[in-house]
Amino acid sequence: MKEDGSERVVIHAEKLLYRATEAAECLGVSRAKIYELMQSGVLPSVRFDGCRRIRRDDLRAFVESLRGVA
Repeated sequence: MKEDGSERVVIHAEKLLYRATEAAECLGVSRAKIYELMQSGVLPSVRFDGCRRIRRDDLRAFVESLRGVA
């Protein structure tokens, strides 16, 4: 709360698109592994502004798909 009694609202939006390095960090794997997964089509990616990005929902779906893998 501010000194004048008003509150400051801070909104933290979750990222919608991740760079390969960011996705690798989230998953705890190498950047090369992320590119390998994108190349094989296992991890979908989109082209945005000339760069490959991974949609948040696709990253989550990929992780969920690992549940059935033993």
